[in-house]
Amino acid sequence: VEQLLELGTANVERHIMALNDQAIAGLRTLGYDIVSPLGAGERSGVLAFRHPDLPVAELEQRLSDAGVHLAIRAGNLRISPSFYNDSGEIERLLAALPSARG
Repeated sequence: VEQLLELGTANVERHIMALNDQAIAGLRTLGYDIVSPLGAGERSGVLAFRHPDLPVAELEQRLSDAGVHLAIRAGNLRISPSFYNDSGEIERLLAALPSARG
């Protein structure tokens, strides 16, 4: 909690949203469906997404094999970056995901 207060909640929120923006851009490039609401006032630090064709369990296994761990909720893959995550971790996630583009 002390570290969060030192960083400032506004800075932490900006950092988390920047990581999510990076993930959203990469996921869209790969052809993934973004499930989380993205409208003003609807966004949060949680980002849910899915591949249009591949089963979630298969994707989770691929990611786990690559050392990327995330949650599955309601049939979607879900990330929730925090202040201690960085853009390199988002890049690692994106690199481990198979493209949905033919």
